[in-house]
Amino acid sequence: MNRILKPTLFTMLIGSTIAAAPGVASAYNLVDKDESALNLDIELVLGHFSSGETYGNSDASPSWTEGYAKYGLSGSHSIGSGTLFGAVNALSSGTCGDGDALGVTNGDNDATELDLWVEWAAMDHLIISPLMGFYTPDSSASNQGNDDTNIYAQVIAVVPF
Repeated sequence: MNRILKPTLFTMLIGSTIAAAPGVASAYNLVDKDESALNLDIELVLGHFSSGETYGNSDASPSWTEGYAKYGLSGSHSIGSGTLFGAVNALSSGTCGDGDALGVTNGDNDATELDLWVEWAAMDHLIISPLMGFYTPDSSASNQGNDDTNIYAQVIAVVPF
């Protein structure tokens, strides 16, 4: 019994350690002048997966890779008694290989999302934050064949005290 548990425990420890490791994220300060700042933001995450279970999938032992890259600009500028914060980010993600273990994705899925975010801290007790985004997936069974651009928007008003 110990002989069977050791490889399984070792495999679980290695897998947990790798899963807990962070992706690569970086922010490079382009401008930091007076009451203004502009940053270049980059984040990369990549993972490789496999499954001994196929759940009806025709592949004997499916394996696939998933990842995303988030890149864009963020900054702030003081205006009177308030501060204006903002960001423009693109998030590109994809899957390649056999797809998932169930076989829902074909392993050739990618999409890019564009987010536009602004926050205005007008004073100590009022923050207004609108967000607008655009998302265009590739056509696949996992998103029901929809490859139309989706637009979303929200406005949040915060009154901290």
